Amino acid sequence: MILLRCSGGRLTDIFISVDTYVGEQANVQIRWDAGTPYEEGWSQSTNGTALFAPEPDSLVDSLLSHRKLVFRFFPPGGNPQTTTFLLAPLAPQDAALKKYCGFSATRRRAENAERFRAALQREGDEIVSIELAPPQDRIELGEGEVVLSRTLVKRVKNKRGATVPSYGLEFQLAYAEEGRSISYAGDTLPLQKGTNVVTVLVNGVPAERVLTYIVK
Repeated sequence: MILLRCSGGRLTDIFISVDTYVGEQANVQIRWDAGTPYEEGWSQSTNGTALFAPEPDSLVDSLLSHRKLVFRFFPPGGNPQTTTFLLAPLAPQDAALKKYCGFSATRRRAENAERFRAALQREGDEIVSIELAPPQDRIELGEGEVVLSRTLVKRVKNKRGATVPSYGLEFQLAYAEEGRSISYAGDTLPLQKGTNVVTVLVNGVPAERVLTYIVK
């Protein structure tokens, strides 16, 4: 279970209750969506059955921008334990978050995305050409099929006509059947059953083509 603890109108801790003894070894392994796993040093609770994140503000920003967290810890004398969290949006909890933690999940996510875009525009080349990899604009998928974000862009060029080797990706997804849209910056597109209209943004610049995924 992931728990947020707030005091004095600010976020003070994020910890994961593991319901087993973690001992003195507090290294954990984390993977967001379909990304690369990495290790962090977390601290254990006084009773040894929970692990505390070293930087709760950084972790809550990651929770806001991803759909899945794979969490692994290493209990003493036993096998590694792995749990997968399917991350629900925190926006429905905005009232409680504002009251007790001093922030709105909706606003915080938007502000983080804007800072990310601004940093990319300051550091990177001006994008003028975005070539998407899928040859067609309408793509049919079976339920459960995965689309990796990084596979959607074939080539990016700047105003000098040179290929841009590195850039930031973000996506606007419109769920036609549900009548709602989201912004997303994770590794695997969160496609829903039905019609998904995907706008690809590179360093904040939208591609000319829009991709429509039909999930059956």
